[in-house]
Amino acid sequence: MTTYKGIQGRSVQKLSSDPGTLEDVVGQLWYNTGTGTFKLATENAVSAGTWAASANINTARYYMDGAGSATASIIAAGTPNYYKCETFDGSTWTEENQTLSQKGYNGLCGIQTAALCVGASTPSPTQTELWDGTCWSEVNALNTGRGNKGPCAGPTSAAIVAGGSSAAGATELWNGTVWTETGHAQVSPAAPTQGRGGWGTQTAMMAVGGEPAYTDSETYNGSTWTEGNEINTGRGNTGGSGTVTAAILMCGGPYPVGNYSETYDGTSWTAGPVTAQAHGFGCGNGDIGSSQASTFVAGGYAPGAQNNSDIWTYTQFVSKTVTVS
Repeated sequence: MTTYKGIQGRSVQKLSSDPGTLEDVVGQLWYNTGTGTFKLATENAVSAGTWAASANINTARYYMDGAGSATASIIAAGTPNYYKCETFDGSTWTEENQTLSQKGYNGLCGIQTAALCVGASTPSPTQTELWDGTCWSEVNALNTGRGNKGPCAGPTSAAIVAGGSSAAGATELWNGTVWTETGHAQVSPAAPTQGRGGWGTQTAMMAVGGEPAYTDSETYNGSTWTEGNEINTGRGNTGGSGTVTAAILMCGGPYPVGNYSETYDGTSWTAGPVTAQAHGFGCGNGDIGSSQASTFVAGGYAPGAQNNSDIWTYTQFVSKTVTVS
């Protein structure tokens, strides 16, 4: 009879408890002597995550953006309170120093203590402001003005922005000092490049959806935009977080997708769990760029300016009991 050792070339390990870092043993089998069961480390489906209602933001708003994680977040600008900035520590939203100029439909990327606020529909579509954890300061402007949420992603030392109204899919890179046009335009028709969700890094970014209700999905590898599988429900002014191989897209408009979400496994989009509260379009959300395990969504228009927030949690690696006979 074929045995595990015969197939794998080694015996099944006996452990008193499951390994603490399951990502290091994905695909491996062991016998847990404490529970008397065979266990296998595997990657969990992104759709297995959950949404939970969290604390309200101080100022209701929409057409804004956010950055950070579920326990260290920032949101800035938006409509109708164009200057307001707030941070979140996992339990409470706190008002911070305001942006220097009013903004709506802006992009935001980075982390809670180091973020870039990029573009806006009014009044300065090329303006960039840098957040240092305490104050906002104006830095070098974009080459191509853009509003209606041209997706922005990455850290403040290596950010990327793509699309947005009036930008025709143009892509620019930030090196910590200046923006440089890449000449790499998104491949979808010009209309969907505005009001898109976006996340990732300079060399691995996703841009999804678009106004009014497009289903387009694109990936950028540092030199080329490539169309991928479409999302299931078209939407614009969405939130989104994760990587190009594991992501979650949330909310957006038009109705009735105010609390809708979809998850991505690197190939296909799957309808995910609904958010605990409706956020509609123009919500702020975390763009982690390295993980979809912990993010947030705040505000939005569903209808009217919202002041609620939700937290998304997802356990990427799990151990499963193996039944033998």
